[in-house]
Amino acid sequence: MPGIGDWIGDPLTYVDNYLKQSSPDEYANKVSAFFNQKIFESEDTKQWVPSLNCTPIHDLKPNSLVRFRCMVQDMFDPEHYYDTFESENVSTGEKKLCCGRYRDVADESNFTPNFQGARSKDREVFYCVPVPAECSWVKQKDKASCLSPRAAGSSKAANYKRGREDETVEMEVGGGDTWESSKRIRSEDTVGAAESQNTALPTRMSMNFPLPGETGPAVMVKLYDGAANKMKLNSIIEVYGIISTDPSLGLVSSDEMFSAEELKAHHPPPSLVPRLHAVHVSNIASSNPLITSSTSVLTEKIQRESQSIREDLLSVLEHALCGDSLAAEYLLCHLLSSVYKREGSVAVGKLTLNLTRVPSAVSPLTSSLVELLQSFVPNLYHLPLTLDNLNKLTFVPAKDHEANRLVSGVLQLPARTQLILDETAMSPGQLDTQGVTNLTALGNLMQWQTVAYDFKFHPLNFETDVRVLTMSEGKSLLTSDVTVPLELSKDRSIEERHEAIKVFLSPVLLDSIRLYLTLLPDIEYELNMAQELQEDFVKCRQENKDDMTVEDFQRLLVLSRILAISYGQKTLNLDLWSKAKSMEVQRKLRLHS
Repeated sequence: MPGIGDWIGDPLTYVDNYLKQSSPDEYANKVSAFFNQKIFESEDTKQWVPSLNCTPIHDLKPNSLVRFRCMVQDMFDPEHYYDTFESENVSTGEKKLCCGRYRDVADESNFTPNFQGARSKDREVFYCVPVPAECSWVKQKDKASCLSPRAAGSSKAANYKRGREDETVEMEVGGGDTWESSKRIRSEDTVGAAESQNTALPTRMSMNFPLPGETGPAVMVKLYDGAANKMKLNSIIEVYGIISTDPSLGLVSSDEMFSAEELKAHHPPPSLVPRLHAVHVSNIASSNPLITSSTSVLTEKIQRESQSIREDLLSVLEHALCGDSLAAEYLLCHLLSSVYKREGSVAVGKLTLNLTRVPSAVSPLTSSLVELLQSFVPNLYHLPLTLDNLNKLTFVPAKDHEANRLVSGVLQLPARTQLILDETAMSPGQLDTQGVTNLTALGNLMQWQTVAYDFKFHPLNFETDVRVLTMSEGKSLLTSDVTVPLELSKDRSIEERHEAIKVFLSPVLLDSIRLYLTLLPDIEYELNMAQELQEDFVKCRQENKDDMTVEDFQRLLVLSRILAISYGQKTLNLDLWSKAKSMEVQRKLRLHS
């Protein structure tokens, strides 16, 4: 039997062996079961597989097993391939059954494929990018796990030379129902042509990274046997798959069925956009690398410790907001908010927050708060609402029909991303058409938690769950669920407070806060006081209609739910309901002061 590392360094050998030992109808299930058993045998074995998130593409052995944490940015048309086909040795006449699964190019020296009577199937193709707005602590912890002794040992295969034979048979071209097979000689000229075919590809627009400044590889993930049924646009996924980087994949001849733009978009050089044939793919709720064991076990642990963690986190937030305890309570609730259901067009559970009376952009308050929150949450994007950003950036993704792809925009973000809008950076000036469109998109995101993607002939609404925090000096241009005017103490400078927080936040406490904010929004909450709350609402309305509108009551329901969750509780009690009402009374007093 091959050694323990061979299933990582040479997985296609196992695929071929299972085909030899089983019927064409059975081998695929056995291959899938084998890799799932190997990968998830323990927490350690998952780390043995080299990660594309922290390993350069050129350091990975072609056709080896790798893993990749990413976001689904686009969905391409299904791709036809030959699952099994017969090949014949041109010299000896020997015939054998070959496998096209998990391959883009057949590497069968001296054998000529015969596709007559071959088993043709479809595989789904997804264009995936690194998770947008991932914070540096997530990448650092991920990189640390990649450099562990076992992970480093298993990636020695990355030093193997690319390519084993001089001659390959191309398995795939263009698209549609027709396939071609042609021999191509690998040479320096061929590689060079593939690399230089589209010099514009490294740009953000061509690589389709949603946010400016994002780095990392984009990948075309290919899925088999209905695995794509559970995939959604903008979802975070973790893929274990066989990496394909054959240079010939970037060489595309003209095709009457497809435009030149579409061919370039769907056949980028594999040195920039490798192909990844998935043997296992799973949706993950968060890219928090601390979630390495059972989520339920970790959640129960955090629930038991939630009182202590909450006190420490609230203290830190209060300190960061210059002693404003009320604003700290609302910010903590905002960080735990999430859309847990939809009633018609209403996204229930969101709590967009606007902090007003924020000092101007010259003050370090906003930047220090951004830096602090970046150390707590897995995904955060700070967007200064300057005129340039509003007028020049593309917020809304749009369909490029000529290239048949979705061009990304700033608001193409995975669920639970923390978005901080900084209005203190805004200066006087005129919004152009693009600026108005972008501002409208932000407003719709905050109110409905949807983004209307531009499909040219019609908009198409995509649901999302993005936490939006707006920082502004006065009244914001955008409507939030909750507006809290800050009351800042001036007994200490913001810089002094920020340094004190850094000393207070030990690595253990930081990790506890990170798990607390990631896991608690998903605990099973049940409203067990519906009758009592309705009676309280009627009583308040009878006493003073202006103090309790329907919108106020709905906001209280959301706020009290998050408060209960923040204490690790699955149900509401009268004390927490009273606390939510008291917070709202104090907040409204500030609004009218």
